[in-house]
Amino acid sequence: MKNDGQAATSDEFKALIASVVVTFHPDEGIPGRLAAILDHSGYMVVVDNGSTEMELGILRRFTESHPGMVELIENGENLGVATALNRGASRVLEKAKQGGLHWLLLMDQDSSLYPNYHLEMFEMVKRVGWTPQGMLPGFAKIGVLGVGHFDPALGVWYDPLPPRLPPPTEMPDGDVRTVITSGSMVPISTWREIGGMMDDLFIDHVDHEYCLRARKLGYRVLELRKPLMTHHIGSTTIFRFWPAIEIPTSNHSAFRWYYFIRNYWIVLFRISLKDWRWGARCGKALLLKFFVMCIFEKDRPAKVLATFKGAKDGVVYLVRSWITGRSSSPS
Repeated sequence: MKNDGQAATSDEFKALIASVVVTFHPDEGIPGRLAAILDHSGYMVVVDNGSTEMELGILRRFTESHPGMVELIENGENLGVATALNRGASRVLEKAKQGGLHWLLLMDQDSSLYPNYHLEMFEMVKRVGWTPQGMLPGFAKIGVLGVGHFDPALGVWYDPLPPRLPPPTEMPDGDVRTVITSGSMVPISTWREIGGMMDDLFIDHVDHEYCLRARKLGYRVLELRKPLMTHHIGSTTIFRFWPAIEIPTSNHSAFRWYYFIRNYWIVLFRISLKDWRWGARCGKALLLKFFVMCIFEKDRPAKVLATFKGAKDGVVYLVRSWITGRSSSPS
C-alpha cells in the first residue's frame, strides 16, 4: 500500500474492503453470489441467522474452500438483520486492528454485484476526497456510500420511494438522505465513531436509521446512481391493466408489515423530525404501499392487523424510551 498520501489502485482498494453478508435460509445459489461478492473484497464474514443444518452445510463448505478469506458466524437463531450486521462488523473491526482493512461492504444474501462494482466505487471515493491515509482537506467525512440497483422483477432501475426518480443516467451522483443496506459501503473509521446498527429495529428501516444518524452527526451519505447490482424488493407481482397501467406489489409478509410500521414511527421520532423530508416521503410511500396491499395482495387481514399492531408497538416503544430514558443504543 502506498504511503505517500495518494489513493490506492483499484486492486489495492479491493483489498481494503471487508464484506459482511447476512444469510437466512439461503438457496443453493448462495455460493455463486458469495463468490461474486468476494471478487470485490479482500475478506468476508458471513453471518447466518438460524438456517437449517443442510443450509449451513453449504455455507460451511464455502468457508472451508476459502481459508483465511472467509469466516462464518452461526447465530443459531434469527437475531435480525441489525444484530447480524453488527456481529459481522465487530469481527471485521477486530481484524482491522491488524491493519489492511478500511471499508465495510454490507450485503443481503440475494443481491448480486456487477463485475465493475469495486472499480466504480473506487472512482467514486476518490472524487469525494478519500485516500487510504484519510480524507483530503476540505472534504467532509463519508458516512455511507450506496449504489443504484436493478430489480429484475420490475425490469427497471429501482427507486423504492415514490415518486419514481428519473433513470440513473439522468441523475448526478452525490448526497442523498438514505441508501439501502445491500451494496453499501461504510468506512471502518465511521463505524467506530458513530456505532453500528440499531439492534431493536431488527430488520426494516435499519439502513434508514443509520444513514439519518450519520447525516445528523455531520457525515455525508452518498449514492453512485449507476446500477451496480441486482436486488429484489420482496416477491414482486405486477398487475397489468389495459392499456398500459402497471401496479407492482411486493407481497411482503405480515411479519414484515409489522416492522415496516413499528420502525417507521421509531425512526421518525428519534431522528427524522429533524430531517422531515425523509419522514414525509417514506410515510407517503408506506401509505401507498398499504393501499396497494389491501387491494391486490393475499393474506390481507393478517397484514392489516400486523400494520396496526406495529403502529401501536412503535408508539409504546417511544413512550417507554422517553419515560425510562432508555432506547436501544447502536452496537
